[in-house]
Amino acid sequence: MEAAHEIVHAQQFARMTARQFGGNMAAAEAHFFGPQFTFGSQMYARGERVAETVARLRVNNYLAGMSAQQWGTSTRYINGWK
Repeated sequence: MEAAHEIVHAQQFARMTARQFGGNMAAAEAHFFGPQFTFGSQMYARGERVAETVARLRVNNYLAGMSAQQWGTSTRYINGWK
């Protein structure tokens, strides 16, 4: 799950960099690592919820699936960011 979660973050960054900054990595880095995305902020929390939700759907649908324990852990993680 952890690897799938981090892959989602990387994919989100790549898409947003291309879409919002025309591929300018320096501008994207300055934006996405700026104060609005600090740990615990609303934007940081949103990114964590999205990444975990997408990751668990991918693992559940495309890999071997998730146990009830894994699903519960993932749900608690998502709810912890609300």
